[in-house]
Amino acid sequence: MFLPESLGRAGHRTQPSKIRFLRREEKYSECLLDRFLGRAFTVQNVHHTRVVHFEIPADNEERAKTFYQKAFGWDISKYPGMEYHMVGTTEVDQKTQQPTAPGAINGGLTKRNNEVKNTVITVDVTDIEATLKNLEKLGGKTVRKKEPVADMGFTAYFKDTEGNIVGLWQSARRM
Repeated sequence: MFLPESLGRAGHRTQPSKIRFLRREEKYSECLLDRFLGRAFTVQNVHHTRVVHFEIPADNEERAKTFYQKAFGWDISKYPGMEYHMVGTTEVDQKTQQPTAPGAINGGLTKRNNEVKNTVITVDVTDIEATLKNLEKLGGKTVRKKEPVADMGFTAYFKDTEGNIVGLWQSARRM
């Protein structure tokens, strides 16, 4: 539920021109937190995999790169030796290259292709082959089998039961 800009705290009316965009975003965030995160997560509800990456496909990579740099201030740079751009949305630890902010992720920008047509989230798993077998038992379909990504790890893609493409990541080094 988005709060109309004419409503202030506790429903008091304020002049729309005096409510700044950021304040509306704060109210919206508070509303979401109150409504959807009111229940505490427990160990039973949380799986031990996490979203670690996103990929944005583009028809024109340079146009998309410029768009996201200007829109969000993201650092976007071509990965050496690959047709892939790394997207930095948050600071990383220089040793591990992992985001330093809890819950933050970085991503990539890639040429749109037959397999990756829409934005993809990538889930960290310990064993891609075992995960793909399990996903297929659950009604998913392997779209791209396990492939190495430089010396960093391995990736694969699957289609879920709703037709969404989701990435898998298996790190070459476990922390």
